[in-house]
Amino acid sequence: MRILSFVCMVLGIYLFFSPIVNLIGFIPLVGGIISGILGFAIFLAAFLISIPLYILATAIAWLIFHPKVGLILLGIGAIIFVIIVLVGRNKDGGSSSSPPSHFLAYRQAFS
Repeated sequence: MRILSFVCMVLGIYLFFSPIVNLIGFIPLVGGIISGILGFAIFLAAFLISIPLYILATAIAWLIFHPKVGLILLGIGAIIFVIIVLVGRNKDGGSSSSPPSHFLAYRQAFS
C-alpha cells in the first residue's frame, strides 16, 4: 500500500505537467523527439520531488502512532528536501546573492 501511494504521488505530479509535453508534441519534425525528452525530464523531476514529499507525509502520519519514528522520518525528509533545494539553487556555480550581469546592465542603461 505504501509503494502504491508513492507511485500515485509520482504519477499525479507527472500527469499535472503532461499537457505541456502534449503541446510540444505538435511541433513539426522535432516535436516527437522533444516531447519524449521533456516527458522523461518531467518524470525524473516528479520522482525526485516525490521522495521527500512522501517521506514527510509518512512522517506526519506516524507522529500520531509512533512519535519517535515519525520524528526521525520527519528529520530525514526535511534533510533530503533541503539538499534538493540547495543543489537546485547553486546550479549556476556562483553565489546566488548577487544579481546576474544582464540585470545590472539593464539597470544601468535605464537609470
